[in-house]
Amino acid sequence: MIEGSFPCPIDGVEQDAWERFVRACATGKRLGAVSETNALGIFELRPRRLADLGILRNLRRTQPGEHGPKAIWIGCFVDAAFGVQLRKRFEVQYQVFCASVREHADRLMSGALKRPESLTLSGALAALHRAGEGALERLNPKTAALVESANGLF
Repeated sequence: MIEGSFPCPIDGVEQDAWERFVRACATGKRLGAVSETNALGIFELRPRRLADLGILRNLRRTQPGEHGPKAIWIGCFVDAAFGVQLRKRFEVQYQVFCASVREHADRLMSGALKRPESLTLSGALAALHRAGEGALERLNPKTAALVESANGLF
């Protein structure tokens, strides 16, 4: 489990609720972990989201068998040194996580993304973090477990 205090990037969210949200979203096994879907680190930052944030480029989906039994997304870090830091330092992973969550929150609050009535802001942000925009319409079991732990925090 991660320790410490984490500054909240979203206005109006209570610090305690934000810290519980951060801990719920920290589902990776360790800082340098790479999941079977090629998600990185403690927050399991997915390649497609890293590309959305301008951190990866040349994103492409592999074919099953090319890099393991499943198709995964791969790309190149825009800044190779940042990629190394992202894999090794919690602070860098947390900064990227916050940038991602803040961008999702802005889109939800502006109405660019529609939040289902069954989800609070924290639940919707957890769904978006784990599985992208499609998760607001349909949750798979792994995403549903994260959303359940985060929904209602704020």
